[in-house]
Amino acid sequence: MKVLALIVCVSVFCGLVIGTAIDRDLHKECQADKATHLDENIMKALDEGEITDRAKVGAHLLCISTKAGVINQDGSINKNMVKEKFSRYYSDAAELERITNKCSQQGTTPVETALKLAECINEYSLEQ
Repeated sequence: MKVLALIVCVSVFCGLVIGTAIDRDLHKECQADKATHLDENIMKALDEGEITDRAKVGAHLLCISTKAGVINQDGSINKNMVKEKFSRYYSDAAELERITNKCSQQGTTPVETALKLAECINEYSLEQ
């Protein structure tokens, strides 16, 4: 179940963090970088509900979220940007603040932060 949630969150994460046609190029940029590239086998496994390399998926998410400004260069979460992204879905200020705080939790590494953020975005984006 957690694997399926992470796969869905990769898709939802990209939709929430990226959002615009211009920003969709971020995925392509991260795919072009050998350090953050998700090869065909990893992508196929994700499509089939399997994560064969959590570290690679996390590195790819970190790349996208850093380029989108959701995670800062030092690996910390840009809470204002997270709030801006969620404001597309939540108009109630108190609810928006609660979700922003919930999804702005740091992981033990920048990659883990990106994975936690993606999982949280998945959780709260699917509520809508």
